Amino acid sequence: MKRIYTQNISALASKYPALAKSLDDLAMPSEYQYVAAKNGQPNSKVTRDGKDYYYHSTYDPQKESSKYIQTYYADHEQQCLNAAFAIVIGLGCGYHVFDLINKVTWLRELIIIEPDMALFKTILNHVDLTELISHQKISFVLGDVNLDTFRNLHAAQWLNLGGVIIVPSLFMTNYAKEYLDKVNSLVAEFIQEKDFNARTYIKCGRPMLENQFKNIPFMFSCPPVNELFGKFEGVPCICIASGPSLNDYLEDLKKIRDKAIFICADSAFKVLIENGIKPDIVTAIDPLPGKFKYFEENSHLTKDILLVAGTTTYPGMLTSWQGPIRIMLQGSKQFGFYFEDVAYPCVERFPDFHTVALSSLMIADKLGGNPIVLVGQDLCLGKTDHVQGASIGKRIEILQINGKYYARPLGSFSGNRSIKDVEYVNSLISEYQELRKKWLSTNDDNLLPLLESMWDEVKVILIPKLGYLTYDAFCFFILACSTIVFCNNPEELWNELILKGYINSDGKILIDYDCRIKKNNLDLDAKYSKFISILSNIISYPIIPGEPVLLVKDYFDQNIPTLSTFALYIRAFESYIATANLHVYNLTSRGARINGAIRVSANEIKELLTSYSISGDLITNQVKVLSKITDNATEYITQVLYRCNCLDSEFANIIEKIKMPGIKYEEKYSLLNDFRGEIYRSYPEIARMIEVHIPAELLRYTKNNFKNYHRSDSGEIIKKKYANELRMLLAVQEGNKFMIVKLEAASG
Repeated sequence: MKRIYTQNISALASKYPALAKSLDDLAMPSEYQYVAAKNGQPNSKVTRDGKDYYYHSTYDPQKESSKYIQTYYADHEQQCLNAAFAIVIGLGCGYHVFDLINKVTWLRELIIIEPDMALFKTILNHVDLTELISHQKISFVLGDVNLDTFRNLHAAQWLNLGGVIIVPSLFMTNYAKEYLDKVNSLVAEFIQEKDFNARTYIKCGRPMLENQFKNIPFMFSCPPVNELFGKFEGVPCICIASGPSLNDYLEDLKKIRDKAIFICADSAFKVLIENGIKPDIVTAIDPLPGKFKYFEENSHLTKDILLVAGTTTYPGMLTSWQGPIRIMLQGSKQFGFYFEDVAYPCVERFPDFHTVALSSLMIADKLGGNPIVLVGQDLCLGKTDHVQGASIGKRIEILQINGKYYARPLGSFSGNRSIKDVEYVNSLISEYQELRKKWLSTNDDNLLPLLESMWDEVKVILIPKLGYLTYDAFCFFILACSTIVFCNNPEELWNELILKGYINSDGKILIDYDCRIKKNNLDLDAKYSKFISILSNIISYPIIPGEPVLLVKDYFDQNIPTLSTFALYIRAFESYIATANLHVYNLTSRGARINGAIRVSANEIKELLTSYSISGDLITNQVKVLSKITDNATEYITQVLYRCNCLDSEFANIIEKIKMPGIKYEEKYSLLNDFRGEIYRSYPEIARMIEVHIPAELLRYTKNNFKNYHRSDSGEIIKKKYANELRMLLAVQEGNKFMIVKLEAASG
C-alpha cells in the first residue's frame, strides 16, 4: 500500500506540487475505507449516518463501468463523435475514465474533477493511478470548483472552440445531482464567457492593437494607477455607472459629494457634469470612439479629474484629457502587449474585466475604499438599457415570439440611427432590390426559389437569432459569403452553410465567417459594399436585434429581464466581490441583484456617510499632470520593427519552399507547422501582437484544429490540416505587415 501511495503522490507532485502537499497533509476521516469487490477488484466506500455507500459495484466494478460508458456513448453518440474535450466528474478507482479514453480515442483534453479529496486520498493508497496522473492530456481538479477554477486551468482555455462532453461517474449520477447541476452550469457559464471574449476580440481586436500603438507615448509617460494603491484606506468610494436608475439618485449624490471619492464610468460622466456633479476619477477602457465624442468636444471639463485608462482605450480620450492620467494593466502578463511589459516591468495587473463599471469597483478596492457604494449599476432592461443622457444607450422594446422574449433596440438617445436599427437596415436593403435580382440571375436561375424555400423552412429558427431582419437581408448575408456551392435543395444548402462555418446547426451565424464578396463579373458599387459591412457589424455585434432576454432576480426576489452580456457582468461582479472579500452596497430600487452587494436606500447611504468628510482635491493632491514624452519609447519601437522585418523575410522563404515542385502535402504541412512553432519561440512578443490583429482568423484556425477527422481517410485529413495551416500562415504574414506599418508610424 505504501509503495502505491508513494508512486501516486510523486506523480502528482511532479504536475501539481501544491495539491500533492495538501493531500499528503490531509488527515483521513474514519468513514472512508478501501474495500475489495467480490471479484477482488478495488472499490471504496464511505459511511454517512450509519449507511454505507459503495463507489462501484460490489460484485464486478469493471463490468459495471464498461456497461455504463457503452450506454453513455449510445445515448450521446453525436456529441461524442464531435467531442474534442471531456470533463469527468468523480474519479473513484478510475474504471470509467479508462473506458472513456479507450472508447472516445480522439479526445484532445480530459479534465477530471474529484470533489472529495478524502476519497481521492483513499484511492491513492490502494490503486495505481500514475498513468492517469502523468498523462499529458489529462488534468486534475480536486475539491470544490467555481468559475476561477476554469479560468485558471490551462486545459479549459479552448472549451468554447470544440465539442465538450461532461461524463459524471455512476456514483455521482446516483448521489450528487445537485453538484452535477452546479458543474454543468459553471461549464456553460465559462464557455459563454469565453465566447463573449472572442466576440469582443473579433469586434475590437484590431482597434485595440491600433490603440496600443498610438498609446505607447502614454505608457512611457504616465505612471500606473498602482502607485495609488492603499493611499485612501477607509475612505468611502461611490462607483457610478450609467444604468437607468442613476437618474433617481442625482439629487442624493449632490448631498453626499463631500463625503466620498466619486469614481464614474466614462459613459456616466456627461450625466453627472450636466447635473452639477464633478467626479474625482473617470474610468475608461473602451477601444472604440463612439462614447468619447463628448470628452473630445468638452476637454476643458476634465481639468483636475483623474483619468484611469487601459492601454487599449481610444487614444483620442487620452490626448484630449486635461487632467492627470494613470494607466491600468489588465489580464494575464503572458498575453500582455509587449510595450506594456517594457514600460511597466513589475506592475501588478488587474483581472480581466468585461465592463468599465467593474474596473471602477476594482480601483475603489485597490485604493483602500471602505465602504464602497455602487450607483446606477442596474444590469437589467426597462425601457432603456442606460440612463437618459449617457454617452451610450438605446431605447429598448421587449418582444414575445413563440413564448420567448427578445430585446430589440429602437435607436440611440442622440437621435442618430444605429447600425443595429432594424428599420434602417431594411431601408438599405430596399435600395438594392434590382441588384439582388441581378446577382441571383448571374449565379443560378434556380437559386431564388431555392433560397425562398429554405427561408420558409428555417426562419422560425433564424428570426430570433438574426433579430427582425427580412428575407432580403438573409439573402444578402448568404451571397456576401465567399464561395458557396449551390446545392439542389434547401437541406443541402443549409448543410453547406454549416460545413463552411457560416452558421451552426441552430441557424446562429458564426463570428468567423468570411465577408469578402465574390463579384462573379458583376459590378458592385461602393454603397452596396458599405451595406455588406454594416450587415456584418450587425450580425457580429454582441447585442444584436432580437437578442434573447434572460430572467434574473432583483433584490425583492422578483424576475426581471436582462441580456446575456449583463448576466455575465453580474457574475463578474459577484466573483470579484467574493474573491476580494469586499464590503459593498448597491444603491438601487430596480436593478438586478448582485450577490455580495447589499441593497441600500439613499437615506441609509446618507446616514452611513454622516461622519465622513473629504476635501475636493483629495485625489489631485496625490497625482500630477505629466508631459507626454515619446523619446523613451523610440529605442524599443526600433528594436521590434527590426524583428518584424526579419520575420517578413522568413515568411518569403517559407512560401518559396512550399511552392517547390513535387513536394507532398505531408511535407508542406510539416514545414508550415514547424515554422509556426518557430515564430512563437523566436518572436513571442510579435506573435502575440499579431494574434490580436487577426482574431477571426485565429479563432477559425483553432476551431479547425479541434475538429475531429477520425471519420476521414488519412489523405483527406492531411489536405485539410495543410489548408488550415496555410490560411493561418497567410493571415499571420498579413498581420506582420500591418505591424510594420504601425511601428513605422509610431517611430515617426
